[in-house]
Amino acid sequence: MSADCMMRITPPFQRLTSFAGLPAGAFPGLEVTNWMALFAPAGTPPEIVKRWNGEVMRIMQSPDIQARLPAEGARFSPNTPEQFGEFVKSEIAKWAPVVRASGARVD
Repeated sequence: MSADCMMRITPPFQRLTSFAGLPAGAFPGLEVTNWMALFAPAGTPPEIVKRWNGEVMRIMQSPDIQARLPAEGARFSPNTPEQFGEFVKSEIAKWAPVVRASGARVD
């Protein structure tokens, strides 16, 4: 992945307490997560990415935001741009075969 990135919300599988009463599913071993992130264009200077990441971390860790996340069914998982880049690579490796097998195409 060539873009710099800063964070994701909802880490690798850890069931949200808001879903505690729902069955875990009929597919043992299948792990599907939903995540959101901020990306900067490839080639953004590292000092800009570092500053932006610091501001996002500060905002996301504020008591107001932390109080709102559970109501949205979300959890903040702070990480570095490098850590998130590795996560994105792992998601591509995980889902690319599924997309290829499905025959899905971008129009």
